[in-house]
Amino acid sequence: MPRKQVYGKRANATPIFSSSTVFMSSPAKAATVAKGKIEEVEEIEDLMNRLDGLEIESSLTKASVAKKTVRKALKTRDGNVAVPQNRLPVEEPKKQLKLRSKPPEAKPNKKPTPPFNAPKDQIVLQQPSALEAPRPELNAYSTHVKPLLDLCSDPAARKIPTPFKTWAAHLDPHFNIAKIAEASYGEVYRLSLKESIPGFTKADESVLKVIALKPPSIMQSPHDTEVVCERISKKEKAKEEKIAWMSSVSSVVSEVKLLQRMTPVPGFTNFREMRVLQGRPAPSFVAAWKAFNKSRASGQKSIFPDPGKKGSYDDTQLWAVVEMQDAGTDLENVMIEDIWSVWDVFWGVALAVGKGEEGMRFEHRDLHLGNICIRSRCPNDSLSSPSVRTTRRKLGFTGLETTIIDYTLSRADMDDVTTTNIPCPASAEPEVAFLDLELDPAIFEGDAAEEYQYEIYRYMRASMYLLDPLADLNSRWEEAQSSGHAWRGFHPQTNLLWLHFVLFKLLENMMWPSCALPLGQIPEGERKGAKRKALKLEKILGQLQELLQPETLSSNGLGSVRDLVAVALLEGWLDEEDVLGLGVEGEGKEESAERG
Repeated sequence: MPRKQVYGKRANATPIFSSSTVFMSSPAKAATVAKGKIEEVEEIEDLMNRLDGLEIESSLTKASVAKKTVRKALKTRDGNVAVPQNRLPVEEPKKQLKLRSKPPEAKPNKKPTPPFNAPKDQIVLQQPSALEAPRPELNAYSTHVKPLLDLCSDPAARKIPTPFKTWAAHLDPHFNIAKIAEASYGEVYRLSLKESIPGFTKADESVLKVIALKPPSIMQSPHDTEVVCERISKKEKAKEEKIAWMSSVSSVVSEVKLLQRMTPVPGFTNFREMRVLQGRPAPSFVAAWKAFNKSRASGQKSIFPDPGKKGSYDDTQLWAVVEMQDAGTDLENVMIEDIWSVWDVFWGVALAVGKGEEGMRFEHRDLHLGNICIRSRCPNDSLSSPSVRTTRRKLGFTGLETTIIDYTLSRADMDDVTTTNIPCPASAEPEVAFLDLELDPAIFEGDAAEEYQYEIYRYMRASMYLLDPLADLNSRWEEAQSSGHAWRGFHPQTNLLWLHFVLFKLLENMMWPSCALPLGQIPEGERKGAKRKALKLEKILGQLQELLQPETLSSNGLGSVRDLVAVALLEGWLDEEDVLGLGVEGEGKEESAERG
């Protein structure tokens, strides 16, 4: 089932991209990969020598442009170079390119505190001053969720689960609670202030992902320290079926760690806090669930049980509540139709994923439209048709910001990527956060006739095992198992498959021809050039669509989003400032001539 979630924060983009297999494409056809690999991004002559076999056919990709943009834009913040799997190492550049990182949220002491005296960053998940005393038999539950309790930033919340109703009672006086979305593994609620608080804005409001947790399989007797193991009865079998859709503690731990890990990367959701709760949902959350369900059309009702019914949850039900900053609205619920918005959204997502690849060897593995949020920097703009303020640049035509959310199926290295040549001890295996998708084969069994998204999961699986999205795993399963590939590994081509899907859906909704679209705030004297620019962007999007086709990925040499960004730089589709996140900041500066 498509996941629809709304949370996170989009900050100004920062630099990444350290090294890349660079290749080119003619404007008239798909890219041809360069045979050589960039082993050093320092001297211009050396760079050109390493592009052996590269045919530069496009006037947009003159050697001087390629040398400058690839050399500068593919460096990391500290001058080190990330070495993705199966890539040749790149020598550390002598000159560091100082780049900005995603700005952190304001510290608590920078703004006034709300009436109930909670620090700003903990306004939502503030620990109640007086908890209900836990019953002795709940000790086993605390042990069961200890890995999650340990991830809470509030020390008082690390001891035992907080009663759901006690926790919610501290929210009700200050926040309106509305359910806004749901996914296969959790429900999403938005908290909005009932009245203004000095120093707080809508950017300080939060969304909560509420996840029901599976209970411990073996409980301790409240009167004995020995484990009590009883024969499974019909009642217990029914209970197993009831909790089958709930999440395991380990899977939520992995997701929270990924949230923490990816927060500094521009374009990824801002994680704030988490809390472990216990008990039936509070009345305010029950009311929000009922309002959401009532608003849904027939056939689209909630997939989660009614929390107001006693049979849905019991007094010992465990919950993980993850708080994030609001990122706006997901693309499942907004249809963008103009080419300027489509261009900004696609490259906003692509650059964020590319930065995740470089810094953390990140794969999203579930990047459908419900997991991409957009919002406008201009409060009065419509998301579906934002104002176009300039067409004299290569990115940032609109005020739309993108944020990638929901890392339930995602994968990332939890240790910083290093270029050291010192081998790690065989026993020191790096920590990786991931979900073994083979444990849930239903992911790969969706009906693509119902939604093309389901085909992408199968493409992703074939790409992971056999490096060919169209490979028939049914007939080549033994080969796949002997390949040595597994979901724990880094397989960045999966990100390209999801970008293919994102572009497919965006183009499906886009209005053609683009030159006939209204140009909003564009001055009259610029409109003729803007129409030419729209036609040019159409042509480039067509080339991108060809490059990202699953049928061609196994042969055109594209192995990662980093490769795709290298193509964009070399072809002149984007500038270095766009990749570094500097182009949008020049919104108020008029360029003397159109850059392309």
